[in-house]
Amino acid sequence: MNRFLKTAAFAAAASFAIAGSANAAPGDVTTTILGDGSYGSYAGAGQIMVQDFDAALASGYDFGATDPFFIGTGSSDGLYAAPPGTPGKYIAVQSADTDGSATLTSLGGGFKDFSLFMGSPDTYNSITFTFFNAPSVTLNGTQISNGGTLFSTTGDQSLAYRVNFNFGGAIAKSVTLQSIGQNAYESDGWAVSAVPEPATWAMMIAGFGLAGAAIRRRRNILAVA
Repeated sequence: MNRFLKTAAFAAAASFAIAGSANAAPGDVTTTILGDGSYGSYAGAGQIMVQDFDAALASGYDFGATDPFFIGTGSSDGLYAAPPGTPGKYIAVQSADTDGSATLTSLGGGFKDFSLFMGSPDTYNSITFTFFNAPSVTLNGTQISNGGTLFSTTGDQSLAYRVNFNFGGAIAKSVTLQSIGQNAYESDGWAVSAVPEPATWAMMIAGFGLAGAAIRRRRNILAVA
């Protein structure tokens, strides 16, 4: 087997391994601050922006929200506050008589991590990750902040951070934000590391095969010449 075909075979094996990981039980969901924590550091390595509440939702995803919630600019005293540094519209998922919610759902292969720009962090913030064929994981504000070691959870409206969630090898199909019982969960710039659908992997593998065949034909022509 020539070097190119060995590379293609390795890539094919790796792709099937990644696709198969969608059935893995979720590991520990770990949180980190990306870059300097500003909105500008909106994505980690391999992440793409899927929802920033200004442009259209990225292809391959669905977004929905239930009242009470707010999408727009500015702040409302006692209800919600724009994350400092957010460049445009953002979402505030509120809690009043009921808890509002906002959910991003993958329509394809899911995603292996998720980040968002969140403001006014407090203990009422709640985020739930739903995985393929595995139990969901819900983190409250204290857990999101790693017990307060990453940032304060006092609801300080002067604070905002780019927070990344890594799933330890598991693949999520959706993420839901809520503020449980009080206050609001303000955020912007949702980004993910997407997992390609099996059909996409198949096309990539087929492409490797066609490229390998083209190389073999070219070598045969050169040998005859």
